[in-house]
Amino acid sequence: MYDPDVHHRQSQRWRKRDYSSPGLYYVTICVQDYRCLLGNVSAGIMNLNGAGLMVDAAWSEIPIRFPTVRLDEHTIMPNHFHGIIEVTPEQSTSDVGAPLVGALKIPPQPPVAGPSTRPAPTLGDAVGAFKSLSTDEYVKGVNELGWPRFRVRFWERNYYDHVIRGQ
Repeated sequence: MYDPDVHHRQSQRWRKRDYSSPGLYYVTICVQDYRCLLGNVSAGIMNLNGAGLMVDAAWSEIPIRFPTVRLDEHTIMPNHFHGIIEVTPEQSTSDVGAPLVGALKIPPQPPVAGPSTRPAPTLGDAVGAFKSLSTDEYVKGVNELGWPRFRVRFWERNYYDHVIRGQ
């Protein structure tokens, strides 16, 4: 039976932290039900399977979607993922240098709605995009490559983060 005092999920985010402000974060994201879908460890070495390689590729695409996000070290385990992600100061949209000779000066255009319409994406935006992209790719792998099916979600509902201080 549902008991809101016992079963209510609390946010693990710091209430006073602006997760779009510059900073380094250590994140851990777990596969639903802690199933080993990303590879296996043999003789102390992590061997990524096709799904693990796909997760690695999806992680590397975050800065393409979010130019103010940089990636540092990461590791993929059979049933979870660890990575260090940096939210950097917002990039300038002003012109840099002079236009090419003969090039027409085009006035700045309003931003087109894309992966994130916020001027400064948050840590949650980047992690959410990663989880969404990798889930979509995993579903393709299930349908096209026979990867094991997952129950309800590929990733656990939330993720763990730790603000890295003293940068």
